[in-house]
Amino acid sequence: MDMNVVMIPISKRLQTIAQYLPKRARMADIGTDHAYLPCYAIQQQLASFAIASDVVKGPYLSAVQTVSDYNLKQHIDVRLGSGIQTLRLEDRLDTITISGMGGKLISDILSDTYYLFDVDTLILQPNMGAHFVREWLQMHSFMITDETIVYENEKYYEIIVAKKQSTPSTLTALELQFGPKLMIEKSQTFISFWEQEIQKKQYQIDQMQLSGSTGALVKAKIMKTEIKMIQEVLYGN
Repeated sequence: MDMNVVMIPISKRLQTIAQYLPKRARMADIGTDHAYLPCYAIQQQLASFAIASDVVKGPYLSAVQTVSDYNLKQHIDVRLGSGIQTLRLEDRLDTITISGMGGKLISDILSDTYYLFDVDTLILQPNMGAHFVREWLQMHSFMITDETIVYENEKYYEIIVAKKQSTPSTLTALELQFGPKLMIEKSQTFISFWEQEIQKKQYQIDQMQLSGSTGALVKAKIMKTEIKMIQEVLYGN
């Protein structure tokens, strides 16, 4: 890399996503915002070609500006459009990244599977509802090969890496909720994330019990069961 080139600064979350890119990937970053991830991937020689796509004109224009500022227009194609509908088979992509959205929205975007025909790597970072992503991967013959949780700026980010396979995978209900790799590794970040979830649920239970309504008490009982399930995953044998 030319020592005179200004390297783009990106977050720990995006750096972690980038480390899972296949060697010299041909990638598309959906919902790219400022195109930080594609620019970083090209500069670090993690990707050989990238599409930076966003459905909103403001972020699209920001992405165009970022790519221009770092002189990467010959390597990154910025496109305006919805989801993976901006992609074409002639792009010869092997990897799609989607981050910073809810798990349900990520699943909806991925459901346009025609454009996934030759894509064998998905790197996904749902802000919430990661189980929706895992359910989609299970139903569409993608096997989860890596998972991690990143803690940055007082927030937790689940990152899911999946590879295309010939047959559907089968995940248990617990694996869908907690992640098949994450719940085996049980990193301290994973434990801290779910302990925070327990605290949130316990606060909600306390508020429900104070209300005393029948509906609230029923919901509180359900949440107590959810807390017990989390504790068993975290601390059980």
